Amino acid sequence: MKEPRRNVPATSDSDTSASKTRDSETGGSESPSLPRPSQPGFSADEAKELLGMCVVANYLGPVVFPPFPVGLTPTADPEDPLPHDDGRTYPYPADRIWPKGWGPGVPTIDQARPWATSIVTSRLPNGAPVNSAIVAYNASRNCYAIAFAGTLNPGAAMQDEAALLVPAEAVYLPYLTSNESYVTKLPVPAELPSGGITFDPPPQPPPQNPLIHLGYRSAVESLAVDPLIPLNLRSILAHIVENEIDLYVTGHSLGAAVAQLFSAWIRAGGVPLKKINVKCYSFATPKCCNTPMAANYALALGNNGFSYRVENSLDTAPQLPPTKEEISDLINPAIAGDLSSKAEPTGLYAASPLAPLVNAILHPQKSEPASLPLPIAIFATVVGNVINAASQNTHAGPAVSMEYVGMGVPHVLAAHYPVVYDGRFYPPDLFPARDPADPVIIPDDTTRQWWQHWPYNYAKYLAAA
Repeated sequence: MKEPRRNVPATSDSDTSASKTRDSETGGSESPSLPRPSQPGFSADEAKELLGMCVVANYLGPVVFPPFPVGLTPTADPEDPLPHDDGRTYPYPADRIWPKGWGPGVPTIDQARPWATSIVTSRLPNGAPVNSAIVAYNASRNCYAIAFAGTLNPGAAMQDEAALLVPAEAVYLPYLTSNESYVTKLPVPAELPSGGITFDPPPQPPPQNPLIHLGYRSAVESLAVDPLIPLNLRSILAHIVENEIDLYVTGHSLGAAVAQLFSAWIRAGGVPLKKINVKCYSFATPKCCNTPMAANYALALGNNGFSYRVENSLDTAPQLPPTKEEISDLINPAIAGDLSSKAEPTGLYAASPLAPLVNAILHPQKSEPASLPLPIAIFATVVGNVINAASQNTHAGPAVSMEYVGMGVPHVLAAHYPVVYDGRFYPPDLFPARDPADPVIIPDDTTRQWWQHWPYNYAKYLAAA
């Protein structure tokens, strides 16, 4: 194991990672048996630690929306940045949210504000804060962690809504100009099919380029490379003395998508001259890319056990943004037209009970919708028009793609109903140190609607799993 060296840009390298005496079953551990970012595979202990960091990143981020308190500032405790982390103040099924053994990742000489340089916040040109991340360090394991905050204000919500797929490499748009890349260059050996070169090769479809969500890319770069932030994430990582760094990356909701793209950026060489062993745990992750980008991410991280997408089985966020796959999104669009020609219900196969539906799909203009139930007739007409477009023009499709997919290896948690919470007060088990006779009122209908999305349910389901 490498010797701990913490010479990140700071004015002090004092050890801030001593263990806290208060214990917690979900607050993490300093046990050497815990895996490291350089070790592959899913670990429930890792997931619990990093989920706690996500929650703290949310509370200490540029908060506007409830149920997060307004104006929350980090404590003077280098072992726990969250004020009043006592099991009474925040809804979380544990006595302690911040994991034990983790301290500020960027030391400072200001002993009254040990977290001042370890919480990175991006801002609009007018100064309004938008995104936030916490950089932490574990001395006993000599590894770092970066936790990204979620959707906490209208600026972040605008990033969620900016659901436009843009190139995952250099992009030059009115609303984003960047030379950063999220695509890992992987060796692809040239190998002809057995049988050699044909004299009349069939035409190849156009290549499908890796694309990523504009809003989430903007969020990554606002924290990673923005020159207006003196200690942005690239500079923090670049100034660590060691050439090899073990790094966890995590986030919840918008922060989860940002964590995945940030991990892809790191893996693609976002911090030159550093070997960074990155391992990502994302929670409640929206879809942030198209299929080619997801494939590149899988080859770079997911296939090897270094990226996990933790999902609650009743959470809607991983279904967003809604996807609409067009013919031009297919790797080989000709397949759709070829399949339609082979599916004609002719001869003996005309007796298939599926024949009326297949006919309606293949020939929507000639079919008799009255012969089918209305929902099926509408479905058949829509699918039929898509297939017909494929058979007539295999390269057809809109200039703007909406083919969103998820990245990372899914790890699904079994959720409990209700999907929309119907209570007036939070369940007492989310405030383990609070008197059950003194319940906490749920602040608004948004909290009820997003019930299955909130981190405290993820923590509860993760503990049960």
